[in-house]
Amino acid sequence: YFERSKISKETSTKTTESENKDINKEQIFIDLPFIRNETKILGEKVINLAKNIRPDLHIQPIPRPPPTISTFFPQKDKIGKNAQSNIVYMISCLECNESYLGKTIRQASRRYQGHGAPQQPKLPPISQIATSAVDNQQLRRYDHLRAKAKFHHFQTYDYVNKPDPVFAWKLIKTHYELTHTTYILNMTSQQWFDASFSSRSIWWHYMVITVPRIHSRPKTAYMLIGGETNLDPVPKRDSWGEKISVKTGTVAVEVKQIPSQPITFVADPSQKSRFEDDILAWTWNTFIQSNGSDPSVLLLLPMTKASVRAMDAAQQFLREKEIPVPEKFVITGGSKSLDGWTFALYSYYVENITRSLDNPYYQVAADIFDPYAYFDRYHNVTLCQFQGADDEFFLSDSEDYFWNDLQKATGGSYLYRIPNTDHGATGVFDSLESFYFSICEQQVLPSWTWTRTINGTHGQIRANVSVGDGHPSPINVTVYQAQTVTGTKRDFRAAKLDPTTGQIVVNPVKWVEMKENMEIV
Repeated sequence: YFERSKISKETSTKTTESENKDINKEQIFIDLPFIRNETKILGEKVINLAKNIRPDLHIQPIPRPPPTISTFFPQKDKIGKNAQSNIVYMISCLECNESYLGKTIRQASRRYQGHGAPQQPKLPPISQIATSAVDNQQLRRYDHLRAKAKFHHFQTYDYVNKPDPVFAWKLIKTHYELTHTTYILNMTSQQWFDASFSSRSIWWHYMVITVPRIHSRPKTAYMLIGGETNLDPVPKRDSWGEKISVKTGTVAVEVKQIPSQPITFVADPSQKSRFEDDILAWTWNTFIQSNGSDPSVLLLLPMTKASVRAMDAAQQFLREKEIPVPEKFVITGGSKSLDGWTFALYSYYVENITRSLDNPYYQVAADIFDPYAYFDRYHNVTLCQFQGADDEFFLSDSEDYFWNDLQKATGGSYLYRIPNTDHGATGVFDSLESFYFSICEQQVLPSWTWTRTINGTHGQIRANVSVGDGHPSPINVTVYQAQTVTGTKRDFRAAKLDPTTGQIVVNPVKWVEMKENMEIV
């Protein structure tokens, strides 16, 4: 079954006079999913079939890639010729009346975001319309046009910074230690809809603020965005925060219950009590199925707002206590891999998110919370990603799909793989502390890049270290290598399921220092 295209009168009713027969033929365009050579074969069969059944019609198949085709290409704006479609999108800015074209909604949106139009200071957000361009003959091989539905370029900044009358905090406990003082706060961050939407419209969180006795670096603070639930007891301490606070002489903050959970949704037929990914998946699916009518339903937005309110609460509390107020925060959190789908994301499969990849509102949602949508804001951000080399959930070469773009966006980010460590990243603290200390002291970090080449027999990794412009030179170089169990499968996981019993078993992969096959020049 192929949907007959809803195109403009100029193209849909266009008729051509046959050179051989005096017959007026109605010209009809059919969109075919792009699947390489199979699409061409299918198109030829459709034409031949139409000639036999409806000789009065002129059928023209049009290869059309799915909206996600751009993810297969590393460049932001380039789409290979074999993936080009006949569709061109146009977004008009309501502030400056400029229009921006793109081969996909995402590409047009990127070009719009980069044009520097003035932003609305308040909600509601600026409404944008994605439409097909009137004349795209210079951009495409075809003149077939297709109108697309309206969508909103959601202003996340406006949402996060919109005042909420329920925002408040209260000191509930104080612990005095020899090297530091720990304050426990209860903070209410926001109201997320009301009781007709979910069982948890008011979000509240425990906060643990550690202030060192020797407060030697008051301008910078460390903040950990944590999980846990609203059913947990009042926390007593934050061991990581205490260590970092005392060692670096800075304030350390941990905010818990991000998101505020568990949550039961009124419209959820299962009426299950949901946690973490179960909540994220349900809200994502709700957004898609409602055609993006209200972006604030996406859970990552109130999670972001709660994290920002935690920084506000920490500054207000410290000011009230007459403790030096930090000017900037270094943010960290666990399980934040910039990655694709994994078996651990089962909740998204249950909610049919994976079946919505070609839904246009899937991309609209991604443009709201996908880190790629905010790369233009990363130029002053120093980022370090810590990963266990034996992570159970993510492949060790997943960075291939985003790392170069991240480097360009930030001007240099850092990736640290911890050998013989799983997703829990045991042993990360010392390196995290060193990275945080370098930010506090505004130290110039090492600058280096690497390239990886592979042929039929072996691979090579070549690293280049920049030592000029104040960058420190390496003292020593340590290289690790590991052999998978089979020697052919890229399975470096610390654990896996036994195919016979279905039980979790150890996957004996050992990373060891490599002495040979390494050359330093």
